[in-house]
Amino acid sequence: MKRIMLGLACILLASVMAQAVQAGSLGWGMDAPDAMPKAGDKVFVANQESSDVAVIDIKTNTVIKRIKVGMAPHMPMVSPDGKYVYVTGTESDNVTVVDAHSLEVVKRFAVGKGPEHMNFTPDGKYFAVINHDSNELTVVDTRTWDVVKQISTGREPENVTFSPDGLRAYVTGMASYEVSVIDMPTLKTVASIPIGAGPSFAAIQPLGSVRGPEIFSIHPKQRKAYVPNMDTHDVSVVDLETNQTIKVIPVGQKPHHSTISPDGRFVYVVNSGGSKTVSAIDTKTDEVVATVFVGEGATGILFKPDASQAYVVNRGSNNISVIDTQTHQVVRTIRAGVNPETGAMTADGTRIYVTNSGSHDVTVIDAIANQVLTTIKNVGRGPWAVDIAGGVGFCH
Repeated sequence: MKRIMLGLACILLASVMAQAVQAGSLGWGMDAPDAMPKAGDKVFVANQESSDVAVIDIKTNTVIKRIKVGMAPHMPMVSPDGKYVYVTGTESDNVTVVDAHSLEVVKRFAVGKGPEHMNFTPDGKYFAVINHDSNELTVVDTRTWDVVKQISTGREPENVTFSPDGLRAYVTGMASYEVSVIDMPTLKTVASIPIGAGPSFAAIQPLGSVRGPEIFSIHPKQRKAYVPNMDTHDVSVVDLETNQTIKVIPVGQKPHHSTISPDGRFVYVVNSGGSKTVSAIDTKTDEVVATVFVGEGATGILFKPDASQAYVVNRGSNNISVIDTQTHQVVRTIRAGVNPETGAMTADGTRIYVTNSGSHDVTVIDAIANQVLTTIKNVGRGPWAVDIAGGVGFCH
């Protein structure tokens, strides 16, 4: 299955300050401090093979319920107010809404084809769903759960990120080498930013043969976006005032995911190709200041709230690399289950939940001691993405 082979995501931030800086990294999460959900007491895990969501009690690390949702759910996402959990059904072309307290399904509605990733506007009034197979963005009113508009995007859209003021949405077109800029007040596309080799190159290539921009992050204080390009092995720095690429930074092989540290000092870029590296970019100079060797098939990164350490999930080597962000060195490697996919960190930064699709379980990591706390076995089949209200997470 193509989506299982892809390296890709989502971000709910661990503190108000961390959220303001990390806005838009990886496609998960809010983009304004006032949208911050309260810290949650439950972990929500989407299981692709069993088409359900496992609910884990954080205090006991036990599964308290499994909820049937759409077919092949790709990711769960807690609403900004913490009241609901939204789950994309990739093979049923719908979204299921679950009450986060009663744990009952309250709504299910159709979107486009192949919905994967989603995001909320900073004010929480709308959420937007990426439809990978129909090349469009579905915008939904969170008060009524009505679809207000379907907006065409570039080919094979992967990620939607909002500007901190909520006036713009940015959608990566992975197979068309572009980022679509959508004006949210009018829900109209106002620009298309060429990325990497550009749309003209992509247009003459066979569909599915190009791998352009995927998950990118926005630095709200500097009004810049850092967009990784898999085929050209670099990161485009985009000025969001002019919608122009102002610099291209060479990194490792097939970069697919960039995440800004909570203090805003660095962008960490996951290189999923044979280089097995993470590139650390200084946001003041936009230069690579370190290349960190991690495991094989890295999928994404979680930063601690104080930005002191970063955790890289390595799908191919079944482990997590812990990086000291002062030295940009791996200081510990933590064993996970088989094929770890994504992770989520609690709001206080003390615990991490990692989904293992190959062993059908969840690894719980004590992020203070940096060791495995426990493994939760009965979550479901093919656990993929995970979310915690108030925490930080990613999806791919």
